[in-house]
Amino acid sequence: MSNSKLDNIIKYHENLLDCGKKITIVRGLKTKEILNRLIEIEEGIVRFSIRREYDNKEYGNDYKRIMKQMPFVVKTLKKDSFSRQAVVSHWDSEILQCITQLQFIVRCNKIHLFSTLRSSDVTGKLKNDIIFLSHILNHVSKKINVKLGGMTIHIVSMHKYL
Repeated sequence: MSNSKLDNIIKYHENLLDCGKKITIVRGLKTKEILNRLIEIEEGIVRFSIRREYDNKEYGNDYKRIMKQMPFVVKTLKKDSFSRQAVVSHWDSEILQCITQLQFIVRCNKIHLFSTLRSSDVTGKLKNDIIFLSHILNHVSKKINVKLGGMTIHIVSMHKYL
């Protein structure tokens, strides 16, 4: 698979934002925004993404906070592969992360990731978010010895800066 499928997802959402609503956020920055967007990431793109590096500087602390909760996720899914309780809460009111929740679900012997992002800048961050989340999903897949599935990303505020 080439980089083009992942790039096509990003380009599609950039174009979609042309129809977004213009808003000015708290810091005075102007954006175009679409609320409540779901993005389905197929298994092939997840496999492609785990071969790419994400920006360690950007995700260093997020990765550490998420990985601290992975033993719970792994233990939960090993105990009951049909569990709906393998959830990571990634919220800290002091540091406003964009990724706020991850839920891992095994169905048909494949692990799927459902994530909620409070906010995502399509032109600057979404591609890296997909790659980062693919790495997290791959980690759980290996730990519980289940094949990779897809991802669903729910973005509450998808935007691009003007």
